[in-house]
Amino acid sequence: MLELAKVVEDMRAAPSMRRKLYFLSPVLMAAAFDLYEGFGMRHVRVFARRLVGQKPNGPTEDYATKTRERFEALGLDKLEKVMVLDGPFKGMIYGDFAHSSPIMPKILGVYESEIHPWINEAISTDYDCVINVGSAEGYYAVGFAYAKPGLEVFAFDSGEATDRMVPKLAALNNLQKAVHKGGLCPPAVLESIASQRARPLLFVDIEGAEDALLDIKNAPALRYCDIIVETHDVYNAGVTRRLIDRLWATHRFEVIAGHEDEQRPLPEFVKERIADPGLARMFVSEFRGMPQLYVRFKSRTPRTSVEHAIQL
Repeated sequence: MLELAKVVEDMRAAPSMRRKLYFLSPVLMAAAFDLYEGFGMRHVRVFARRLVGQKPNGPTEDYATKTRERFEALGLDKLEKVMVLDGPFKGMIYGDFAHSSPIMPKILGVYESEIHPWINEAISTDYDCVINVGSAEGYYAVGFAYAKPGLEVFAFDSGEATDRMVPKLAALNNLQKAVHKGGLCPPAVLESIASQRARPLLFVDIEGAEDALLDIKNAPALRYCDIIVETHDVYNAGVTRRLIDRLWATHRFEVIAGHEDEQRPLPEFVKERIADPGLARMFVSEFRGMPQLYVRFKSRTPRTSVEHAIQL
Protein backbone atom coordinates (compact mmCIF):
# COMPACT_ATOMS: atom_id res chain seq x y z
CA MET A 1 0.00 0.00 0.00
CA LEU A 2 2.85 2.35 -0.82
CA GLU A 3 0.86 4.99 -2.73
CA LEU A 4 -1.90 5.17 -0.11
CA ALA A 5 0.62 5.52 2.71
CA LYS A 6 2.37 8.34 0.88
CA VAL A 7 -0.83 10.36 0.35
CA VAL A 8 -2.09 9.73 3.90
CA GLU A 9 1.20 11.14 5.20
CA ASP A 10 0.77 14.22 2.96
CA MET A 11 -2.74 14.63 4.35
CA ARG A 12 -1.54 14.28 7.95
CA ALA A 13 1.16 16.92 7.42
CA ALA A 14 -1.22 19.48 5.83
CA PRO A 15 -1.36 22.57 8.08
CA SER A 16 -5.13 23.12 8.11
CA MET A 17 -8.35 21.14 7.84
CA ARG A 18 -9.13 22.77 4.49
CA ARG A 19 -5.76 21.64 3.13
CA LYS A 20 -6.36 18.14 4.51
CA LEU A 21 -9.66 17.92 2.64
CA TYR A 22 -7.84 18.58 -0.64
CA PHE A 23 -6.31 15.11 -0.32
CA LEU A 24 -9.58 13.15 -0.24
CA SER A 25 -9.57 12.53 -3.98
CA PRO A 26 -5.87 11.53 -4.11
CA VAL A 27 -6.48 9.14 -1.18
CA LEU A 28 -9.19 7.33 -3.13
CA MET A 29 -7.03 7.22 -6.26
CA ALA A 30 -4.03 5.92 -4.31
CA ALA A 31 -6.16 3.20 -2.68
CA ALA A 32 -7.51 2.15 -6.08
CA PHE A 33 -4.01 2.08 -7.56
CA ASP A 34 -2.65 -0.05 -4.70
CA LEU A 35 -5.57 -2.50 -5.03
CA TYR A 36 -5.03 -2.64 -8.79
CA GLU A 37 -1.37 -3.54 -8.30
CA GLY A 38 -1.86 -5.70 -5.19
CA PHE A 39 -4.41 -8.01 -6.77
CA GLY A 40 -2.44 -8.33 -9.98
CA MET A 41 -5.11 -6.60 -12.05
CA ARG A 42 -2.55 -5.36 -14.54
CA HIS A 43 -1.81 -8.96 -15.55
CA VAL A 44 -5.54 -9.79 -15.61
CA ARG A 45 -6.12 -6.86 -17.95
CA VAL A 46 -3.37 -8.03 -20.31
CA PHE A 47 -4.79 -11.59 -20.24
CA ALA A 48 -8.33 -10.31 -20.94
CA ARG A 49 -7.13 -8.25 -23.90
CA ARG A 50 -5.39 -11.29 -25.36
CA LEU A 51 -8.52 -13.38 -24.77
CA VAL A 52 -10.60 -11.07 -26.98
CA GLY A 53 -7.88 -10.84 -29.59
CA GLN A 54 -6.36 -7.47 -28.63
CA LYS A 55 -2.60 -7.50 -28.70
CA PRO A 56 -0.50 -5.57 -26.19
CA ASN A 57 1.42 -2.58 -27.49
CA GLY A 58 3.37 -3.85 -30.46
CA PRO A 59 7.02 -3.41 -31.36
CA THR A 60 8.41 -0.36 -33.08
CA GLU A 61 7.86 -1.80 -36.56
CA ASP A 62 4.11 -2.23 -35.85
CA TYR A 63 3.89 1.39 -34.77
CA ALA A 64 5.75 2.47 -37.90
CA THR A 65 3.33 0.45 -40.05
CA LYS A 66 0.29 2.11 -38.46
CA THR A 67 1.88 5.53 -38.90
CA ARG A 68 2.56 4.86 -42.59
CA GLU A 69 -1.01 3.65 -43.13
CA ARG A 70 -2.45 6.80 -41.55
CA PHE A 71 -0.12 9.02 -43.58
CA GLU A 72 -1.37 7.28 -46.73
CA ALA A 73 -5.03 7.55 -45.67
CA LEU A 74 -4.69 11.35 -45.40
CA GLY A 75 -2.50 11.69 -48.49
CA LEU A 76 0.44 12.98 -46.44
CA ASP A 77 2.78 10.47 -48.07
CA LYS A 78 2.42 12.37 -51.35
CA LEU A 79 3.76 15.62 -49.89
CA GLU A 80 7.39 16.54 -50.45
CA LYS A 81 7.55 17.79 -46.85
CA VAL A 82 5.15 16.99 -44.02
CA MET A 83 4.34 20.07 -41.94
CA VAL A 84 2.30 20.73 -38.82
CA LEU A 85 -1.03 21.83 -40.30
CA ASP A 86 -2.46 23.96 -37.49
CA GLY A 87 -1.98 25.07 -33.90
CA PRO A 88 0.85 27.01 -32.24
CA PHE A 89 3.58 25.34 -34.33
CA LYS A 90 1.81 25.54 -37.70
CA GLY A 91 4.28 25.25 -40.57
CA MET A 92 6.97 23.36 -38.64
CA ILE A 93 8.41 20.55 -40.78
CA TYR A 94 7.82 17.15 -39.22
CA GLY A 95 9.06 13.62 -39.76
CA ASP A 96 7.31 10.26 -39.65
CA PHE A 97 8.58 9.38 -36.16
CA ALA A 98 7.38 9.88 -32.58
CA HIS A 99 8.35 8.65 -29.13
CA SER A 100 5.80 7.40 -26.56
CA SER A 101 2.98 9.50 -28.01
CA PRO A 102 0.88 9.52 -31.21
CA ILE A 103 2.20 11.44 -34.18
CA MET A 104 -1.01 12.24 -36.07
CA PRO A 105 -2.48 14.77 -33.57
CA LYS A 106 0.84 16.62 -33.72
CA ILE A 107 0.89 16.84 -37.50
CA LEU A 108 -2.76 17.89 -37.51
CA GLY A 109 -1.87 20.59 -34.95
CA VAL A 110 -4.43 19.47 -32.36
CA TYR A 111 -2.12 17.71 -29.90
CA GLU A 112 -2.94 18.71 -26.31
CA SER A 113 -5.21 21.42 -27.69
CA GLU A 114 -6.48 22.17 -24.17
CA ILE A 115 -3.22 23.99 -23.40
CA HIS A 116 -2.87 25.82 -26.72
CA PRO A 117 -3.79 29.17 -25.08
CA TRP A 118 -0.87 28.71 -22.66
CA ILE A 119 1.49 27.79 -25.50
CA ASN A 120 0.44 30.81 -27.57
CA GLU A 121 0.90 33.09 -24.56
CA ALA A 122 4.34 31.59 -23.91
CA ILE A 123 5.38 32.26 -27.50
CA SER A 124 4.47 35.94 -27.09
CA THR A 125 6.17 36.30 -23.69
CA ASP A 126 9.76 37.49 -23.37
CA TYR A 127 11.24 34.17 -22.21
CA ASP A 128 14.95 33.86 -22.95
CA CYS A 129 14.96 30.05 -22.85
CA VAL A 130 12.69 27.01 -22.60
CA ILE A 131 13.74 23.99 -20.56
CA ASN A 132 11.71 21.04 -21.84
CA VAL A 133 12.04 18.04 -19.52
CA GLY A 134 10.41 14.99 -21.06
CA SER A 135 10.89 16.15 -24.64
CA ALA A 136 10.14 12.86 -26.44
CA GLU A 137 11.00 13.37 -30.14
CA GLY A 138 10.96 17.16 -29.79
CA TYR A 139 7.47 18.38 -30.68
CA TYR A 140 7.54 21.10 -28.03
CA ALA A 141 11.31 21.65 -27.90
CA VAL A 142 11.66 22.24 -31.63
CA GLY A 143 8.17 23.78 -31.77
CA PHE A 144 9.06 26.57 -29.35
CA ALA A 145 12.31 27.27 -31.20
CA TYR A 146 10.42 27.33 -34.51
CA ALA A 147 7.62 29.60 -33.27
CA LYS A 148 9.92 32.02 -31.46
CA PRO A 149 13.09 32.66 -33.52
CA GLY A 150 16.16 33.28 -31.39
CA LEU A 151 14.82 31.35 -28.41
CA GLU A 152 17.26 28.90 -26.80
CA VAL A 153 15.75 25.51 -25.93
CA PHE A 154 17.15 22.77 -23.70
CA ALA A 155 15.49 19.40 -24.35
CA PHE A 156 15.88 16.54 -21.87
CA ASP A 157 14.66 12.97 -22.21
CA SER A 158 16.10 9.70 -20.92
CA GLY A 159 14.88 7.66 -23.90
CA GLU A 160 17.86 6.66 -26.06
CA ALA A 161 15.84 7.02 -29.26
CA THR A 162 15.22 10.69 -28.48
CA ASP A 163 18.95 11.39 -28.75
CA ARG A 164 18.51 10.78 -32.49
CA MET A 165 14.98 12.11 -32.93
CA VAL A 166 15.33 15.57 -31.38
CA PRO A 167 18.43 16.57 -33.40
CA LYS A 168 16.81 15.13 -36.54
CA LEU A 169 13.63 17.18 -36.04
CA ALA A 170 15.70 20.27 -35.25
CA ALA A 171 17.75 19.74 -38.44
CA LEU A 172 14.60 19.44 -40.56
CA ASN A 173 13.80 22.99 -39.44
CA ASN A 174 17.39 24.35 -39.49
CA LEU A 175 17.30 24.81 -35.72
CA GLN A 176 20.31 22.71 -34.70
CA LYS A 177 21.96 25.66 -32.97
CA ALA A 178 18.84 26.62 -31.03
CA VAL A 179 17.94 23.20 -29.58
CA HIS A 180 20.29 21.41 -27.18
CA LYS A 181 19.56 17.77 -26.31
CA GLY A 182 20.40 16.10 -23.00
CA GLY A 183 19.43 12.93 -21.15
CA LEU A 184 18.28 12.96 -17.54
CA CYS A 185 17.66 16.33 -15.91
CA PRO A 186 18.10 16.16 -12.13
CA PRO A 187 17.36 19.30 -10.06
CA ALA A 188 21.06 20.28 -10.07
CA VAL A 189 21.13 20.44 -13.88
CA LEU A 190 17.86 22.35 -13.93
CA GLU A 191 19.30 24.83 -11.40
CA SER A 192 22.49 25.31 -13.42
CA ILE A 193 20.50 26.36 -16.51
CA ALA A 194 17.66 28.31 -14.88
CA SER A 195 19.96 30.31 -12.60
CA GLN A 196 21.91 31.61 -15.62
CA ARG A 197 18.83 32.88 -17.47
CA ALA A 198 16.72 35.91 -16.70
CA ARG A 199 13.31 34.57 -17.77
CA PRO A 200 13.16 30.78 -18.24
CA LEU A 201 10.04 28.75 -19.03
CA LEU A 202 10.03 25.19 -17.72
CA PHE A 203 7.89 22.73 -19.70
CA VAL A 204 7.59 19.34 -18.00
CA ASP A 205 6.04 15.94 -18.84
CA ILE A 206 7.85 13.17 -16.97
CA GLU A 207 5.24 10.63 -15.82
CA GLY A 208 5.15 11.47 -12.10
CA ALA A 209 8.83 12.37 -11.63
CA GLU A 210 7.76 16.04 -11.63
CA ASP A 211 7.39 15.56 -7.85
CA ALA A 212 11.14 15.24 -7.35
CA LEU A 213 12.17 17.74 -10.05
CA LEU A 214 10.01 20.71 -9.07
CA ASP A 215 11.38 21.36 -5.60
CA ILE A 216 12.68 24.84 -4.78
CA LYS A 217 14.82 23.42 -1.98
CA ASN A 218 16.89 21.56 -4.58
CA ALA A 219 16.58 24.11 -7.40
CA PRO A 220 16.14 27.62 -5.89
CA ALA A 221 15.98 29.28 -9.33
CA LEU A 222 12.55 27.69 -9.80
CA ARG A 223 11.06 30.62 -7.89
CA TYR A 224 11.79 32.81 -10.95
CA CYS A 225 10.60 30.28 -13.54
CA ASP A 226 7.19 30.04 -15.10
CA ILE A 227 6.24 26.37 -15.31
CA ILE A 228 3.83 24.34 -17.42
CA VAL A 229 3.60 20.76 -16.17
CA GLU A 230 1.47 17.75 -17.04
CA THR A 231 0.87 16.04 -13.71
CA HIS A 232 0.47 12.29 -13.30
CA ASP A 233 -1.43 11.38 -10.16
CA VAL A 234 -2.12 7.98 -11.70
CA TYR A 235 1.61 7.18 -11.41
CA ASN A 236 2.38 9.30 -8.34
CA ALA A 237 -0.77 9.77 -6.28
CA GLY A 238 -1.23 13.26 -4.83
CA VAL A 239 1.53 14.86 -6.91
CA THR A 240 -0.71 17.68 -8.22
CA ARG A 241 -1.71 18.70 -4.71
CA ARG A 242 1.88 18.48 -3.46
CA LEU A 243 3.18 20.73 -6.25
CA ILE A 244 0.48 23.32 -5.57
CA ASP A 245 1.23 23.30 -1.83
CA ARG A 246 4.96 23.48 -2.45
CA LEU A 247 4.85 26.35 -4.96
CA TRP A 248 1.94 28.28 -3.44
CA ALA A 249 4.17 30.93 -1.83
CA THR A 250 6.21 31.65 -4.97
CA HIS A 251 3.77 31.10 -7.85
CA ARG A 252 0.20 31.70 -8.94
CA PHE A 253 -1.34 28.67 -10.56
CA GLU A 254 -4.04 27.52 -12.99
CA VAL A 255 -5.26 23.97 -13.61
CA ILE A 256 -6.76 22.58 -16.83
CA ALA A 257 -8.26 19.09 -17.13
CA GLY A 258 -7.27 17.13 -20.20
CA HIS A 259 -9.90 16.43 -22.85
CA GLU A 260 -11.36 13.01 -23.45
CA ASP A 261 -10.76 11.78 -26.99
CA GLU A 262 -14.50 12.05 -27.67
CA GLN A 263 -14.35 15.79 -26.87
CA ARG A 264 -11.66 16.58 -29.40
CA PRO A 265 -12.99 18.36 -32.50
CA LEU A 266 -12.19 16.79 -35.84
CA PRO A 267 -10.16 19.04 -38.16
CA GLU A 268 -11.72 19.72 -41.56
CA PHE A 269 -8.56 18.24 -43.11
CA VAL A 270 -9.56 14.85 -41.65
CA LYS A 271 -13.30 15.16 -42.30
CA GLU A 272 -12.64 15.79 -45.99
CA ARG A 273 -10.61 12.60 -46.34
CA ILE A 274 -12.15 10.11 -43.87
CA ALA A 275 -15.89 9.50 -44.22
CA ASP A 276 -16.32 7.21 -41.20
CA PRO A 277 -16.52 9.44 -38.05
CA GLY A 278 -15.31 6.61 -35.81
CA LEU A 279 -12.27 5.98 -37.98
CA ALA A 280 -11.65 9.72 -38.35
CA ARG A 281 -11.47 10.09 -34.58
CA MET A 282 -8.51 7.70 -34.48
CA PHE A 283 -6.44 10.41 -36.16
CA VAL A 284 -6.92 12.87 -33.29
CA SER A 285 -6.95 10.35 -30.44
CA GLU A 286 -4.14 10.68 -27.90
CA PHE A 287 -4.87 7.24 -26.40
CA ARG A 288 -4.61 8.33 -22.79
CA GLY A 289 -5.54 5.72 -20.21
CA MET A 290 -6.85 8.34 -17.77
CA PRO A 291 -7.58 12.06 -18.10
CA GLN A 292 -4.58 14.24 -17.33
CA LEU A 293 -4.25 17.51 -15.45
CA TYR A 294 -2.10 20.38 -16.69
CA VAL A 295 -0.90 23.04 -14.24
CA ARG A 296 0.62 26.40 -15.10
CA PHE A 297 2.64 28.08 -12.37
CA LYS A 298 3.50 31.74 -12.95
CA SER A 299 6.23 33.23 -10.80
CA ARG A 300 5.10 35.96 -8.41
CA THR A 301 8.57 37.53 -8.74
CA PRO A 302 9.75 37.12 -12.37
CA ARG A 303 13.12 38.69 -13.07
CA THR A 304 13.93 41.23 -15.74
CA SER A 305 17.20 41.02 -17.67
CA VAL A 306 18.56 43.97 -15.67
CA GLU A 307 17.68 42.37 -12.33
CA HIS A 308 19.30 39.14 -13.42
CA ALA A 309 22.49 40.91 -14.54
CA ILE A 310 22.73 42.63 -11.13
CA GLN A 311 22.26 39.31 -9.30
CA LEU A 312 25.02 37.72 -11.37
